[in-house]
Amino acid sequence: MFFLSYMLVVDHLHMTLISESFWMFSFDLRTGNFDFDLLRPTHSIFNVFFKYVRPSGTLTIFVIYPILIYFGIQNNLSIISWITLPLLILLSFTLLAIIEIFISTSMFWSIEGIGINFLRMQVQSFSRWPDFIYSYLTRKILSVFLPVLLIGTAPVSYLFNSSNWQVIIYLFLAIIIFGYITSLIWKIGLRTYNSASS
Repeated sequence: MFFLSYMLVVDHLHMTLISESFWMFSFDLRTGNFDFDLLRPTHSIFNVFFKYVRPSGTLTIFVIYPILIYFGIQNNLSIISWITLPLLILLSFTLLAIIEIFISTSMFWSIEGIGINFLRMQVQSFSRWPDFIYSYLTRKILSVFLPVLLIGTAPVSYLFNSSNWQVIIYLFLAIIIFGYITSLIWKIGLRTYNSASS
């Protein structure tokens, strides 16, 4: 239950801060609105995926976070775990966002992005379950090649056993490596982008 409540908190950040932007990215590419994102002085990834925020999502804070705290108390989390919990939630959200942006870059080469968005949501659903429910091969694929299982399993594993610190190293490495790969693919996509408004 703690794992599920942890993932609910990560999902809450996702739904509030970036979820809407993935759907709008496809629309903006087709209509030429993406051009305006390229004109802004900040990085285009930030302009695209942090543009549409849902303020209504903040209302669920009063339900989700008390649930996480309740199950944390039930599982006797250590002081170290409570201190590192906010940072781990941010790291999980960061990896989730990077993986979803990585998948969404394929919209540069597609006619319609709805199918890609549904694929993105299916990949996201893998992270909502602990890794032990998957077979060995699936667990390896979803931990190394597309590290969605690290989003929840790595931080929660560390929170229950702080001596298992190497999983946090894997989480950091996944963020750095996938962030770099996503940045490269994004630059390639920008070079191949033809404005719909021209």
